Amino acid sequence: LLLLELADSPILPFDLEAYSTEFRGYIDNLQEYAVSKGVPLKTAPDTPQARTETVDLKPLYDASEVFKTNAANFQAWEQVWYSAVYGSGGFESNIMGARRIDHNNRLAKFETNLLDLSQGGGVPNRTQFKHVLFAPQTWSGYDEAFFPAIRDAIDAGDWNATQLWVNRVADIVTQASVNLNI
Repeated sequence: LLLLELADSPILPFDLEAYSTEFRGYIDNLQEYAVSKGVPLKTAPDTPQARTETVDLKPLYDASEVFKTNAANFQAWEQVWYSAVYGSGGFESNIMGARRIDHNNRLAKFETNLLDLSQGGGVPNRTQFKHVLFAPQTWSGYDEAFFPAIRDAIDAGDWNATQLWVNRVADIVTQASVNLNI
């Protein structure tokens, strides 16, 4: 049934706004995980405690805001398309057809843009897993793990690697969400 729905939909039915909301939840979950593992998190920029702490999740929260904004803008175009096509009796002009195809292509490419395809990219020691948001956990192949490279760095107690991966994942997510509206 899913294939029939996809085949019959002129615009791919994927809710990026819901995805962006879930992404924010994944970050909150990561923060709870980090706290439970004793990660020294940066909490406030002007406190003595914050100056001695080493891991800052703010880049992920910033990427979440960029993702949310770009997802909303991207989804808004669907209403423009529906209004134009159904407002003209179901006729899709060549220009709107080309824009729809481009819209679907950008949506399909979004997940690909969340892969760490840089030289030597992927989750450390498990480079076959390239997705920066989802991969199996290191020791349990069936448990879910959001931000696998960050969690692996946390589990190793390597705060420098943790911050490196926070920044890297934030950059990849930001670029992927910006690419939605190019």
